[in-house]
Amino acid sequence: MQTRAFALVAHPDFPSRAIDGIEVTLERHGDRLDLRFVVVGAIDNVVWPGDRIDGALPAEHADQCRAHDLWRHSCFEAFVAPAGAPGYREINLATSGHWAAYAFDGYRAGMRQASDVRLTQAGWRFDDRRAEVSLSIAVSHRQADWALNITAIIETSDGGKSYWALAHPPGAPDFHNRDGFVAILPA
Repeated sequence: MQTRAFALVAHPDFPSRAIDGIEVTLERHGDRLDLRFVVVGAIDNVVWPGDRIDGALPAEHADQCRAHDLWRHSCFEAFVAPAGAPGYREINLATSGHWAAYAFDGYRAGMRQASDVRLTQAGWRFDDRRAEVSLSIAVSHRQADWALNITAIIETSDGGKSYWALAHPPGAPDFHNRDGFVAILPA
């Protein structure tokens, strides 16, 4: 098992008025990736899909909860690639219980639904100053080292958005840019 902890950083052009910081813990268990996001700040000033209700998504209902365009509102994401390969997977989770998984052949190329990614667990809970979001996903590429970009989009009640990632390449927010895939988890 590989465990790593990181602080996400807001894109410098899109700072958050509500969130002080986001930390994420990653654990790899073979083909399974466990992520735990801890968001700290003025949680009441964030638009949470699902209306800030604590919840969990049982694995047996996961396929019924797939949805598109989750990134348009607050959501949590993982970009997972076999190290050194051009293809990657994008996984999105919203606190409404909706999630998505996409496969790409290269940078924003060949996008399709990723049938080889399974959501095995998801949950979220809130208090006055913290939101915790966790998910477990099974990803193919069991034998490969993984390069990852872990990201979050936070929408505030005034309509503003902040874009959080492990690293931001120069320019506009672009979570697909491989220069942001800075976390490596060995096979």
